[in-house]
Amino acid sequence: AYVTLLANSFYEDGVVVLCASLLDTGTPYDLLIMKCDGFNLSDKFLSLMAPYMDTGRAKIVPIKNIPLSEEFIARHDFERIKRDFPFSANKNGKFSSRLP
Repeated sequence: AYVTLLANSFYEDGVVVLCASLLDTGTPYDLLIMKCDGFNLSDKFLSLMAPYMDTGRAKIVPIKNIPLSEEFIARHDFERIKRDFPFSANKNGKFSSRLP
């Protein structure tokens, strides 16, 4: 099986794309999605994942939050990343490319 971590709702779209890419290309392996505590899955995510989960090819496995160091948390702070590495938004409002 392929395994991915869904640490927070910010990564839901990426998990959907990963799942679609893997399973729609005919991989024989399932996808296990390790979902951390502390947030609820969005209705959009559940709706998009339903066709894959209904086949049993994608499974969500609840896990406890992974302990992270203060250094790791600071390095991955989303507000800092947006400030230090700005992205432009495409017509759908999603981040798509770096500004010059």
